[in-house]
Amino acid sequence: MDDDDARARLHDALRDIAAHHREYADTAWALPDEELTALEATASALRPRDPVRRAAWLFASDWVELGDRRRRDDFDACDAELARRRADAVDDVLADGLDAVERMAAGAKVPHAVGTALATAAPLLDAEMLAWLAGADDPAGTTRAETAYAYVAGRVRDGGAGLVDELIALTDDAVARALVLRAARDPEAAWQRLEALPDGVAEQYWKRFSHVGLGGDFPAVLEAARGLVGARRYAAALDMMASVRQADRLLGGRRGRRDCPRRAARWRHV
Repeated sequence: MDDDDARARLHDALRDIAAHHREYADTAWALPDEELTALEATASALRPRDPVRRAAWLFASDWVELGDRRRRDDFDACDAELARRRADAVDDVLADGLDAVERMAAGAKVPHAVGTALATAAPLLDAEMLAWLAGADDPAGTTRAETAYAYVAGRVRDGGAGLVDELIALTDDAVARALVLRAARDPEAAWQRLEALPDGVAEQYWKRFSHVGLGGDFPAVLEAARGLVGARRYAAALDMMASVRQADRLLGGRRGRRDCPRRAARWRHV
């Protein structure tokens, strides 16, 4: 079969079936080993020639079945193996240049996973990824920005606070700098850095600030609300305060009665 797209569709479908049954080989409905072996042999023969299409199944979802029953219930081991395979796939594609990585991200269901894998496979592309971030407001650059954001988040996770300053120093673009600060997931440290940066960076930062993932007990909710109001994101400020207020109610019993006066004073101030 010469049609690489057709090869890819057949390969991915057969691989998915075989992996699903391998993962649940201990169930009564799973196909027997000899049938799975035949399916896997056929899938292998149909592997796409294009490395981007060949790896597409790894980026089809945040959760990918690898066909390994031993890792099925060990989420950390499964995540580690998936991350390794994704990084290897991106490394293979990168041999054809960054344009090939962009094509991979454009065709991926989860382009952020391409960025995360790129941070592992090629952690020396900071300048290029910052340039992708700078185009975040361009509708044509949405996928590039999402990929670059995940790359930066992965780099900062491994490199720590010192790397945040290095990345900021690599670009003068306000959008890219603001997204680096957001990717670091340390709002209070970001606000301190904003004081030393041009006003345009703060404007872009608050335009993009999100409280999602910071937890219901985020201690700097008032400061964050002020920043959102300053950016005229009134609905976002109210949503954040309502989310934290709801968490206070849900966790009130666990925190104990001694916390009640403090919480009440906090919300009267809000």
